Amino acid sequence: MSSHMFSDVPPGKPSLRAAYEQWLKLQNPVERTEPGNHPKIPPKELNVGIVGGGMSGLYAALILQSHGAKVSIFEKNTRQRLGGRVYTHRFTQEPNQYFEAGAMRLPETSEQQPVFDLIDYLNEKLPGESCIKTIPYVLYDDKGNLVLINNKFGPDGKTMSVSYANANPDKLGFSSKAIECNKTANQLIYEKLYGHIWMR
Repeated sequence: MSSHMFSDVPPGKPSLRAAYEQWLKLQNPVERTEPGNHPKIPPKELNVGIVGGGMSGLYAALILQSHGAKVSIFEKNTRQRLGGRVYTHRFTQEPNQYFEAGAMRLPETSEQQPVFDLIDYLNEKLPGESCIKTIPYVLYDDKGNLVLINNKFGPDGKTMSVSYANANPDKLGFSSKAIECNKTANQLIYEKLYGHIWMR
């Protein structure tokens, strides 16, 4: 067995197995016990059944197949969809009309590096149209948070951004008395929505 999980991982690039093993050792410093003196079965003689076609089952199948084992995956999902809890629901075929119903983001941490290595490995093997494409996952964008209240719009005629509304509370259509109290747009909106009760 080579030092790399997959024989195609270039020399000098940490293998998926090595990266994952190092992470596990840091999480649990107790030394693992040896499996014992059982005779090893050559991978080519293994016929393995994996129950569940989620990420773990698919990943295990990939590793076992890369070592020559015959693998069958048994998936209960009646729609015959693989991926387990990783599922993208597409409302239409239009761009950006989807919802991530399971895992939705991969932070750039050392713990996730094996996933990025796996994506690179699969993209080397897959035809171009089937390659895995990652996209930025934006958790917060001040320009993307919009506010529409009192039927008032921004200077461009579009819905105001929260940052614009906070900088220009007089544009929200509240009484000048409220504006004179030096209240932010957020405070004015909470008053309107929750009857003058807001968090101070």
